[in-house]
Amino acid sequence: MNTYLSLVSEETPSQHAAAVDPIARGDESAGVPQDIRKKLESRQPVQLLPTPTPGAWTKCVLIIDRIGSLVSVAGQPALVMRGVGWNGDASPIRLLPCRSLEHAERIQSQSADYAFFRVVGLQTRYQGQPYVLLQQTIRVYGHGNFT
Repeated sequence: MNTYLSLVSEETPSQHAAAVDPIARGDESAGVPQDIRKKLESRQPVQLLPTPTPGAWTKCVLIIDRIGSLVSVAGQPALVMRGVGWNGDASPIRLLPCRSLEHAERIQSQSADYAFFRVVGLQTRYQGQPYVLLQQTIRVYGHGNFT
């Protein structure tokens, strides 16, 4: 009598996984103890707030590592971005009062010429006018040309 043992299985890997793994079979609660399953079933589902339409909020832009200098526009401090390119808008943006602005103004007052800063801040609009809330100002020397 000749016995033949087949080493090639007829089932696919996904069929084998479904036979061995209860989660692959669709029984997600198979490995969860009964007391934990009761606690999970008694919990209330999370209520998510509806997503507002894109035009419903004011857009804010995070300014990261931009080079600019402080200027005064109608007695108010403003920031003029440098290196905005040919089509960039280099018009001054008003600055909101904050500690980083005080730091930059102190450095600007000690300098004989314009002081340039690497700024991080949040740019937003109020009544159609752009404003920047500075979060960090670092004095820049040489504008990064050779670094």
